[in-house]
Amino acid sequence: MAKKPTLDEMRLALSKGKTKHEHAHEKARLNAIKMLGLHEKNTAQDRAKAMGMNTDVYHGSKQDIQGGFSPGYDDELSFVTPHPEFANKWIGKGKFNERTGDQAKAERDVADALYKEIKYKNMDYESLDKLKGDEFDNEYDRRNALSKADLAKEFGTQGHPMGLHNTVYPLKIKAHKTFNPETDMHVMEEFFRNNGIPQSNIDLYKTGNYMMYETKPVVNYLKSKGYDSMRLRESTDDNYPTIAVFDPKHVRSRFAAFDPAREHENDLLAAKGGEVHMAEGGSDEDYRGSHQAPGPHFGAPMHDVSGNGMYPEDFYGPNGARYYANINDPIDREAHRQVLSVRGKPDAMVTIHRAIPTHVHEAAMKTEDPIKHMIRHGDWVAIHKGYAKIHGEGPLKGKYKIASMRVPAKHVWTNADSIHEWGYHPEENTVTKAKGGVTHAHHLEIEERPL
Repeated sequence: MAKKPTLDEMRLALSKGKTKHEHAHEKARLNAIKMLGLHEKNTAQDRAKAMGMNTDVYHGSKQDIQGGFSPGYDDELSFVTPHPEFANKWIGKGKFNERTGDQAKAERDVADALYKEIKYKNMDYESLDKLKGDEFDNEYDRRNALSKADLAKEFGTQGHPMGLHNTVYPLKIKAHKTFNPETDMHVMEEFFRNNGIPQSNIDLYKTGNYMMYETKPVVNYLKSKGYDSMRLRESTDDNYPTIAVFDPKHVRSRFAAFDPAREHENDLLAAKGGEVHMAEGGSDEDYRGSHQAPGPHFGAPMHDVSGNGMYPEDFYGPNGARYYANINDPIDREAHRQVLSVRGKPDAMVTIHRAIPTHVHEAAMKTEDPIKHMIRHGDWVAIHKGYAKIHGEGPLKGKYKIASMRVPAKHVWTNADSIHEWGYHPEENTVTKAKGGVTHAHHLEIEERPL
């Protein structure tokens, strides 16, 4: 009979279960040492800068473009902008005004049905029709307000499923030589001569209007002159808000691994990773270190997620949930709200959650201090119990318990990869004590208070 593993052996095995995303970042770190000459503790930001991906932009779309841009027109351009508000305004106005695929259609059908159910549950037109005059107007307004409030809870501020799948992607691009019609028009003179462009059309080119430049002949000509992108106007009075990138491989998610060995791939995240082996250049110690959850060594605390160069300041803006979460997902919206609620409040108490295998929970409950074996210094945690449950139902295949505890916001750290995945790093002078033990089958809760 095989020897039953000890609690520490089980916890060690659990800690080694890294995600593909984590493995991708480790592989990228090791490749950057060998290929870019970066230091051993290089970060994704270091790698992005070394690879020339140093321009922050946004792209608004209903499509899931994490696998990379698939240009919809023969000019093969990928459109981005430095302005998140502008990206949001253009969602659904390109070639694809809805997310493609059977699953997306099914999601729209469900959203439409839910919208109708919520909208009409408060209205009850049959009873309204029995009312007259002011009584009808007042009751209609009351019910309509209730309906709008319920719709806003479900669909966000729009209160309508038309915003389903709307996403503004924070990106980085490699744009070393960008054509600007306002300053580089002399470069086009050869193109005009060779193609016999009349003066009336040349005048239109000088306006910088996108319609004149989004053609394959113009793009190929600018490529031949060494340009990798161009600035365009959408109207005569704007300040060139659009950047058209000629090669979709020059676009990455701001949260990508930035692996120099995958620089040639058209993958926004470049995070398919695979297992990393020590023979690829790292010691056992730095392998474990690079897979640590975010913390003081690399990250920003929950009360200041824009600190240390993690999330941009617009995380706290009116469109933060749209840019850095899925605004149509109640779990995402609530997680974003929790982060906003503790901004500038390092000692504000928040609840963290961690899904743990059932056998680890059972072994921990037999110890003197169970929570120490369930949520430990340096562990990955979630700030929304729903996300922890998703992890339990997925990777742990339903065989899990949820451990939860209250901690100060300053002990919960992000590296801006996900609004749901955080690192727990308590300070050395923290005292923990039990608060009521097991409160229900999947929830062990303690109270942690700073001295």
